This record gives sequence, C-alpha cells and structure tokens, in this order.
Amino acid sequence: MPNPSPKQVFDDPSRFWAFLIQDSDSKFESQHFDRKQVGQAEADAATLSKQVKGILLEVTQTISAFANRNVEGGLLVLGIATDGSVKGTDHLNETQINSITDFGSLLHHQTAEAKFVDCTDADGNAKRICLLLAPYTSNGICETPERNPKAWIRSGPQNLPMPQEMRDRIKVTKGIVDFECTFCCPYCEDDVDQDVLAEFRKVFHPESANAFATERLLYEAGAIILRDADYGFTYAGLLFFAANPQRLLPQAYIRLLRFGVPSAQFQARGLPTYQGPDFKGPITKQIRAARTFFRESAFFERYQKRKSNGGFVDEPEYPPIAVDEAIVNAVAHRDYRTGLPIECESYSDAFIVKNPGRMLQRTIDLGGSGLLPGSRRSSRPMLTCRSNCQEARSECRHLIRCGPCPRSMICRNMISSRRSGGVGRQVRQGYIGQYFRM
Repeated sequence: MPNPSPKQVFDDPSRFWAFLIQDSDSKFESQHFDRKQVGQAEADAATLSKQVKGILLEVTQTISAFANRNVEGGLLVLGIATDGSVKGTDHLNETQINSITDFGSLLHHQTAEAKFVDCTDADGNAKRICLLLAPYTSNGICETPERNPKAWIRSGPQNLPMPQEMRDRIKVTKGIVDFECTFCCPYCEDDVDQDVLAEFRKVFHPESANAFATERLLYEAGAIILRDADYGFTYAGLLFFAANPQRLLPQAYIRLLRFGVPSAQFQARGLPTYQGPDFKGPITKQIRAARTFFRESAFFERYQKRKSNGGFVDEPEYPPIAVDEAIVNAVAHRDYRTGLPIECESYSDAFIVKNPGRMLQRTIDLGGSGLLPGSRRSSRPMLTCRSNCQEARSECRHLIRCGPCPRSMICRNMISSRRSGGVGRQVRQGYIGQYFRM
C-alpha cells in the first residue's frame, strides 16, 4: 500500500495512526515525512531548554527542506520517538510550544501549519503530539530571516544545506528568475548568425523595426540586454541568434543514434550500429538540418504502396510530420542547463526522441531520473507552432510575447503543424516523443 500524502495524514491522523507510530524511523521517515522526540520529560529545566533549542533547529531545517523541494509538501511529527513510542509534548511549557510553532520568526516564504492531536501512549496515558505541515513554496525560497539566509532541501530522509548552485536553479524552476532572459555572455556582433538575423528582421515588426541597427533589433526582441553599459546575450538570444551557441552551451545540440534491437531491449542494446551527424548551430538551424537529413538521406526506410486507382506511391517508415514534431518539441521544451544533448534513438520497432529534464506537475513531482528540475517555461521564448507545413519561405512566421520579460519577443519558427500522423506520447518536462510503426 503506498504511503499517504502529508496533507492526508495532517487532516486525519487517527486514520493513519499505525503509519505514524511505526517502530523504526527508517520505515517512517522519507522524502515527505519526518518525526522527532521533543526533549525528555524527566530532564531538568536547563537540560530541557537546551533540547528544545536543538528541536527548533530541526524544525527550521525540516520545514525549509520540505517547502523548497517537495511539490506535495511534507509533514513533521513532534512527540514520537525513534522507536515509534508516543512521548508527547505535554512536558513543554507554553513559551517553548510557542517558540516551536512561531514559523514566521524562524523562516521566510513559508505557510506552515501546526496541529495538536490528543492521543494515548502504550500504557494508556493521555498525551498530545504536534503535527507540522509544510506546504510547497512556489514563489520563493524558504530560508532563515538572516543577513546571510540559510536554506535546506530534502533528499530522502535527510535535510541538506542548499548550495548556491542549487539556490540559483530553484529560483529559475520556481519562476523567481527567468532563465531565458538572464545574462549569458557579452554580446559581439560577429557572433550573430546573419542568415537567422535576416529572416528574423523580415517578420519582427517590419513596418517599424526594419531600419533598426542590429543591437537595437536584438534588444527590442529580448535577445540581448544592457549590463554595466554594455550589451550581453540572454540565454534565449544566444541559442536563437548565435552562430555557435555550443561555445558556451556545448550540450545544446541534437545527437542521432541507431541500435539494431527492439526498443524494449534498450538496457542491453550495446553500442550503436550507426551514429549520425550531430546537428549544431542556432536551434532553428539544428531543426532545419535534422529535417533535411531525414528527408534526403536513407536513414529511414521507404516502402512502395499500391494506390487504389493504380500505380505505386512511396510511404516512409515513419510519418515525417511525426518525426518533425518530436524533434521540435524536444528542442523547445528541453532543459538547456542540463549537460546532456537531445538524443534521437532509432530502434528496429521505434524512433524515440529524448531530452534532458524532469516532469514537474502542480501537485506532484514526477522526477526520479537524477537530473535537476527543468524550467517550467523550458525554451518558450524560442519556438512555437507554424500555421502550416511549408518549407523555409513560410518559417519565421509567428511572434509571440511570453514570460515576465516585457521585451521577450523572439521569433518562434520551424515547428510543424499539429495535424494527425503517427502515434505519439509527449510530456512537457523531460519530454519523450515515441513513435512506433503502425
């Protein structure tokens, strides 16, 4: 039977009493649950005061860790020992109880709740335990109110100090900082891909921006920003306009592999039987190069099919629009901070497109790949659907404002239309598009 959610236990502890008093912390404590004994009832006042100070630190760390990492939040139980015996909180005075439940003075950006539950111990003595529910903090980092604030993250049954790298990553994940619009590197006009720029100039407010200098055009589009009186590329601008974004983001490319086994045997697939070209450059050119390769090469088989009115017609192994859709969605939604490329894997029965990332839903974290969470907006400032499936002359067609940056107007082209074709499965984060032969 799966464990209940923290909210379920908090709302109805009597229903899950057997779960709360399990005889070992290893059975109870997990990513979403923790429990502590609040000092010893037989201790003298001075000793108990020191023990309560230690519990205050445990409460601070645990609530912060639950609020920062768990989409489902977490539950801390006070008054139950490591062996599951009920010790209660009755031996604490009012001041000590208030200090433990005064979450506002312990942490910023938290909405923790306290609930006292009357119960009995193994001998039938009346006791009272305290349940602390720490909901997920979606719009900030739950940290101490100090000049140099401290924060923690939950990793299994332990609370780990949050390093600066993780702090920066969580800010992006929670939308506190917009990754796509943040500074990436100094801007130099020589780094700009002139072909992409020329196509973008045709469609970005052509009636007013046609006479803009390159810097002004890219600045209005949100591709570059001012920093210390000098221009700098944003991450979106570098990926979209730089001729060689792999200089700073070497993982931002598409890799093509073929394996001579069915997809069900991927764990024992061995080395690839063919490794195709790596598609690099700005992301629009990556998609166009992949599209051209699949159209003009013999990577996929073609079959002749008899037409109902006579004659034959060539039918590709997979619908081109399905392959195109999978690759473009992977480019658009991947996590560009993770050091892995997009991988296109061809098996004897399937073509699978994978990108690095992790699924973050509103109420549950579907991660587990070991990768850090991806941006919820992924790469939205770069791409959107084209209105039809024509070639380059109809690409660069749509401009959409998105994200908190008011100037984040980036050309989002080169995505095929959403017409039916092929059987697919796709998710927004940690995207996997899989198309099987029909």
